[in-house]
Amino acid sequence: MKANKICIVTLMIISAIFSLPFYSLAQAGSLDLSFGNNGIVITDIGPPYTNDAGAAVTIQPDGKILMAGNSTTGVSLSTGMIYIGRFALTRYNANGSLDNSFGVGGKVTTFLGNYTLYLNQLNAMALQSDGKILVAGSGMNESVSVLIRYKHDGTLDSTFDSDGIVTTAISTVSSIQSICIQPDGKIVTAGSSLSSVGKIITVARYKSNGTLDSTFNYDGIVTTSIGNINDVANSIALQTDGKILVCGQSLNGANFDFALVRYNTNGSLDTTFDVDGKITTTIGTNSFAYSISLQPDGKILAAGKRENGTTTCLAIARYNINGSLDSTFGTTGIVTTSIGNWYDEGRALAIQIDGAILLAGRSTLNNGSSYNSALVRYKTNGTLDSTFDNDGIVMTSFGPSSYSHGNSVALQMDGKIIVAGMYMNFSHHDFALARYYNDSTYCPPVNYTQSITICSGQSISVGSNNYTLSGIYIDTLVAINTCDSIVTTNLIVSPIPILTTTINGIQISSNQNLATYQWIDCDNGNLPIVGETNQSFTPIMNGNYAVIVSLGSCTDTSECIHITSVGVSDQQLDSIGQISIYPNPFSSWTILQSDNLLRNATLNVYNVFGQQVKQIKQLFGNIVTLYRDDLQSGLYFIQIIQDNKIVWRRKLLIND
Repeated sequence: MKANKICIVTLMIISAIFSLPFYSLAQAGSLDLSFGNNGIVITDIGPPYTNDAGAAVTIQPDGKILMAGNSTTGVSLSTGMIYIGRFALTRYNANGSLDNSFGVGGKVTTFLGNYTLYLNQLNAMALQSDGKILVAGSGMNESVSVLIRYKHDGTLDSTFDSDGIVTTAISTVSSIQSICIQPDGKIVTAGSSLSSVGKIITVARYKSNGTLDSTFNYDGIVTTSIGNINDVANSIALQTDGKILVCGQSLNGANFDFALVRYNTNGSLDTTFDVDGKITTTIGTNSFAYSISLQPDGKILAAGKRENGTTTCLAIARYNINGSLDSTFGTTGIVTTSIGNWYDEGRALAIQIDGAILLAGRSTLNNGSSYNSALVRYKTNGTLDSTFDNDGIVMTSFGPSSYSHGNSVALQMDGKIIVAGMYMNFSHHDFALARYYNDSTYCPPVNYTQSITICSGQSISVGSNNYTLSGIYIDTLVAINTCDSIVTTNLIVSPIPILTTTINGIQISSNQNLATYQWIDCDNGNLPIVGETNQSFTPIMNGNYAVIVSLGSCTDTSECIHITSVGVSDQQLDSIGQISIYPNPFSSWTILQSDNLLRNATLNVYNVFGQQVKQIKQLFGNIVTLYRDDLQSGLYFIQIIQDNKIVWRRKLLIND
């Protein structure tokens, strides 16, 4: 009975996640010339003279690259120039081309109103296991913290606080600098807010729907003061035991120190971390920690910059699990690296599968007149890795002008390194991406959850396993480099609709209840009959008809039913006698005259597509006048219904 089955295609796990790593003979640290324009991609987000800066980058499981940052456009008003700041996202294919399936031409921008410069500042991004994208920052001149969630295609997710946007006014100044997602889907943010004496470290936890989590310090928000005036959290990480680590800086007298804080899962300070949960580390006159990362052995890396007088260099500190400095790393747990002769800054950390440490940032050689993006690789003991571009240091100018900043770093599954940031293109700034070869395959543990609905009789494949029954399945997929990926599949098997029909006179009914229906004309290329979406269908002319029945996500089509008994003469179908119609064709009006009395009858007029275009109710008597009104010229079908039965049908022609 199933003539034209419409099936859901058997679903497979994206093969790119588990594909074989690609090894290149190119030296680690050299640009991948197959990416963009000789290894570099520059993207202008807005109209001319817009300043765009990339703040964060992440790699999707399918290999596509997501970049998030800010786009600021100047607008000239009678009162002067104002600047409109927008959150901006871009998505790229693996070769560096913009992904047209994302937003408009691969780009998405989001306003939070028309305000002044840096009103909306995007600082961080995280990718959920279901593919939805979270970004975070500040809005309204840092008066509110902002969380935004997008669907996979770049549209705002209305299931997240009804419009996709969550704002939280923690104090008169609120900002999110970093974001992470717990295994249970809850969202943890770190940044700063304003207290009576100055900025303080602020950590908040939200449920997956965007509401604050009251199990986290009772109201979802924790504030922590280390110094007396100015404490800021710049980066956040989750330990495997659920404890939360943040790093940033704290004002110690007149100078800043590295600052680390560790919280228990309920938001309380972890007293096993240097007694009170708080650590400060003096590295130079001033030191700022911008990125935190956890090694597989639990040791903690914090990276940023150290200032001494007029010079600044990269700085990394490594801590043991209890918060003490790790003396096996560099000099007493600290490594500093001078690249240029004036200003160097580390912005983002990544740890390779072999334990090597990547730090992305920027460096200058000419006292601020030019900056290059910097990418540095260290061995596990903190020494520079000379196998990475000969000296462990790669400097990249993204274009012919003088400013290139690396603000974020990510590792592809094949080990290649992506650095994202900003390029000053003479008059304005643009998003910038660079991809480098590597000699180590990056393969962090991947936990992927998917919910799939199939129809009875179909199957899905996960790795080498096939599943046909509803249930939750967990598969461990082993890649060629021995790094495992764990896939949890929630499979729902829906029944296929019952495809039988019943004929009552000329009325056809589907025998599947509580479904959706679409009747089609088999003689007209299975064209859907407009408006015929009920369980039963009464043709107005002879022919072959079928019904498409959808039950949940499963759809099937019945066999075509041949109808030959639709009346084409004036003979009675019931007991009302003969009805004549004249004139036919007509241009303005026509008269229907019945032998017998019509009692509370209804006259319906249909066009050739089966759409009802006119109806006259409560007909009494022997004569009915039908006026053309606004009907177009052409062929129509009329029917009279009395006592809930069709008692007469006829073709009708209107001409001018």
